[in-house]
Amino acid sequence: MKEIKVILMGVGNVGLNVLRILQTNNERNGGLNVRLVGVSDSHSSVSGKNLNIQDIIRNKELNGRVSNNAEIDVAELLKERADILVDCTPASRDGSREADLYKMAFQNGLDVVTANKSGLANRWKDIMDSAKKYSRKIRYEATVAGGVPLFSILDYSIIPSRVIRFRGIVSSTINYVIRNMARGAKLDQVVDEAIRKGIAERNPQDDLKGLDAGRKSVILVNRLFGTTYTLKDVRYEGVKELPYGENDRLITEVYEDNGKPVAISRIASLSEDDFLRHIDIDGLGYQIITDNNGTVNVSDISDGPYETAGAVVNDIFILSNKS
Repeated sequence: MKEIKVILMGVGNVGLNVLRILQTNNERNGGLNVRLVGVSDSHSSVSGKNLNIQDIIRNKELNGRVSNNAEIDVAELLKERADILVDCTPASRDGSREADLYKMAFQNGLDVVTANKSGLANRWKDIMDSAKKYSRKIRYEATVAGGVPLFSILDYSIIPSRVIRFRGIVSSTINYVIRNMARGAKLDQVVDEAIRKGIAERNPQDDLKGLDAGRKSVILVNRLFGTTYTLKDVRYEGVKELPYGENDRLITEVYEDNGKPVAISRIASLSEDDFLRHIDIDGLGYQIITDNNGTVNVSDISDGPYETAGAVVNDIFILSNKS
């Protein structure tokens, strides 16, 4: 059985579910054993050659921390012999922390899997240049469409095609909020409900201001059109105390206008026959128009931390097959 060694940083809703999925995979003996050699949350860290994933899950659930140890310095944690660093930490404001972390991982011979959008949205060029310099790989499936496959489809399923236009619902929080507001609910009431259901973060301001969708727009336009955009190069908007309509959705679009790549996240009213109009209130999805594979529509019924964690683990498996 092939074995791959992983360091996980960030054990919130997504990170904890990553551990659960890894534990399930290892119990199935599916041909790949993922050995956890380091893990950290905002309170503590632990490293070692044979960490017990189930014990770490139990400790996090019971005590709110991965171990009773003090937090280990990141540089020390990355010295543990590993193959992949997995980043499920909360986004920083300017992406500098993430960019520095990934560079340190590349220097130590690790590939990176991330669910954290800020580094890629703010420091795309720096991160990609660093990966190239150290001949390492970075995958980021979970950063844009949660658990809905996107980059793996671009990488493996429509290889003969060029994407002409991307249209997607990639912010479950804002769409959950505006669709409930269209039915008469108040903004504060819906936000509290979204937090309780795990749809929104405990501090949902990045989502509500549209910043989260803006970050996703940056990642998309850079990936699709080879740009090195940052947040200042895209347009995005958030939720306001407005009377929204039943067909209103926050739509992220990426396309070229007279040869210039454009990325926008805005609230728009969709026609009844629009594929995105019919994505469920808890779901995510997108439409990509290509030159050779036609129009490809992908969506799920419900998308949350568990589905996002599934995308993270899928990236780990992809990298394990390339190592």
